Amino acid sequence: FSAYKGDCIFIVVTMVLNAILNISTSVFLSNVISIIEEAERRNPSNIGEEIKKSTDRIVGFLLCILAINLIYPVVNIYLNWITYRLGMRVKSSFLAMIVDKIMRVSTMNSTKYNEGTLLNYIQVDIDRIENCLSQLLVILTSLTSIIIGLAMIYYFIGVVVFYIILATVLMNIFYCLVYAWRTAVA
Repeated sequence: FSAYKGDCIFIVVTMVLNAILNISTSVFLSNVISIIEEAERRNPSNIGEEIKKSTDRIVGFLLCILAINLIYPVVNIYLNWITYRLGMRVKSSFLAMIVDKIMRVSTMNSTKYNEGTLLNYIQVDIDRIENCLSQLLVILTSLTSIIIGLAMIYYFIGVVVFYIILATVLMNIFYCLVYAWRTAVA
C-alpha cells in the first residue's frame, strides 16, 4: 500500500468530487425551484415580472447544472482510468513477485510448486486482484454518494429521515425472515 499511497489518496479525492458532482445537480435544481416559488409568493398576480428580477440567479444555477453535466463524465472517465492504471501497477508488482518466486524455486521444490499452481496464480488470481480494484471503486463511490445524500436529506428534512430509514430496514428484515420461515415450512 505504501508504494501506491499517493494514487490511492488521489482516487479517494477524485471519488468524493465525483459524488459531489453527482448530487449537486439536484441541489441546483432545488434552488431554481425555490426562486420561482419565492417569486410566486411575493407577487402571485405578476409572477412573470418577479421571475425577470431573479433571472440572473436562475441563469447562474442553470449554467452550473450545464457545467456539472459537462464535467461529471470527464471526472468519471478520468477516475476509471486512474483506477485501471493503479490496477495494472498492482498486477505488475504481483507478476514480478511470482516471477521472482519461480526463479528461486529449485528443482527439488518443484513438486511443491508445480507449473499449474504458478500458472493459476498468474492467470486467475492476479486478474481477480485487478478486477477487485475497479469493483472497490464502484462500492466506495456508491457509499460516498449515499452518505452525502443522507447528509443532505438530514439537512433539509431532519432526524425523521433516519427513523424512516430504520423502519424501512426493519420491515425488509422482517419480510426476509417471514419469507425464509415460509419457504422452510413449505
